[in-house]
Amino acid sequence: MKINYITGDFAVAPQVNIADIKQIKQCGFNSIICNRPDHEESGQPEYQDIKKEALKQGIKFEFLPLINTQVNDDEIYLFEQLIAKLPEPVLAYCRTGTRSATLWAYSQANHISLAEIANKTKLAGYDMSEVIQVINNRKRLTSSKHHS
Repeated sequence: MKINYITGDFAVAPQVNIADIKQIKQCGFNSIICNRPDHEESGQPEYQDIKKEALKQGIKFEFLPLINTQVNDDEIYLFEQLIAKLPEPVLAYCRTGTRSATLWAYSQANHISLAEIANKTKLAGYDMSEVIQVINNRKRLTSSKHHS
């Protein structure tokens, strides 16, 4: 299983399987967030089965499925709340890790610089340049509304 660290306390991964939970525990993760809906493809383990094993290993588990990388404000807010309350380190997963990295990038937009978001996600193997553009455009729109 490939774990891609974005920060010391947050990492993303492609699809997690029940057999991966022991390794996730050995890596020191205290929480898992599943961002992948069930039944995206045949043979994919259901989140409930992974959750059951995670809880058995003493790992907190949350389910916040994303249909695609076009995330909405509610999903961003919920994700930001989850990573704020869950015991660190946190591992989020989806099919490839991209949706989880995308959610992280959006959730950090008010906390760290866009350059830092771009750099951290790039080092983890995810190109967030389009997401950074969207965040930047949103910030411009918000600031222009406040100044007019």
